[in-house]
Amino acid sequence: MDPAQRDAQGHQQAFNANVVAAVEMLFDGFQPHGRVPVNVPNVKINPDGTATYEDSYAYNRWSGQDGFDYAVIRGAGDTYSGDAPSDLNFLANARSDKLASVSVDGKALAADAFEVKPGHTELTLKSNYLNTLSAGNHTLELAYNYPEGTVTVPTTFTVSSAARQMFRLYNPNSGEHFYTASAYERDVVQAAGWTYEGPSWKAPASGQPVYRLYNPYAGDHHYTINEGEKDALVGVGWLYEGVGWFSAPNTGVPIWREYNPNAISGAHNFTPDANEHIQLVLLGWRGEGVAWYGVR
Repeated sequence: MDPAQRDAQGHQQAFNANVVAAVEMLFDGFQPHGRVPVNVPNVKINPDGTATYEDSYAYNRWSGQDGFDYAVIRGAGDTYSGDAPSDLNFLANARSDKLASVSVDGKALAADAFEVKPGHTELTLKSNYLNTLSAGNHTLELAYNYPEGTVTVPTTFTVSSAARQMFRLYNPNSGEHFYTASAYERDVVQAAGWTYEGPSWKAPASGQPVYRLYNPYAGDHHYTINEGEKDALVGVGWLYEGVGWFSAPNTGVPIWREYNPNAISGAHNFTPDANEHIQLVLLGWRGEGVAWYGVR
């Protein structure tokens, strides 16, 4: 290698090192997944040794002289749609080990409503939680504790007003039917051996809450819009799992409720199919009327 090539290679290596350092500084002193490519676009090494970076998300510039702006750089403004439920994912350029709290519309979230990966903040809002939100715009806030003080990083997302498809699964061992608005939960339960019976009804994006409970002794679930029934079941040992979905007004599609007095597990069935309701009653199930309403 001649001296000119060696000098060019040395300059390139030094530039690459500066690019990596600049991007690492963008991510608050730690590195994104893997090594940063040496040809990272939109990075400028200034004559005084500082760096300026502007990424493809129309983000916030970082400069060694002007300071650091924390922000959500991916997922801002995304929409959750109940008719194709999936989690919402966000990326913030701040360290997840400094994350103190996550809130939506000013209310701190329970730990089971979201998930955070180590490193820079990759946060997932789970569809089971998103199903409990009303249609419209919502504000997500990430609060970080740094030695210099607390930093709050806000962003927004939208829950669409579309109806949410409900899924029905059957456990051939216990006889229980399970209902969920989460495609992810549907897939997990199916993988565990349950039989997926297909879409059942559509639930509105907002309305009267349908409460979901779990019996840790019998291993089955129960669903009700009656807060008194929910509280009574919790009082005898059932676990309250939150709002599963919502009921439409009584002008909607009736979801019938039946009770099997001979069953130990899976004693209740819920269906929008009036013929199924009638057949179960003829077989000895007790018709308990309309549990709640779906949308047409």
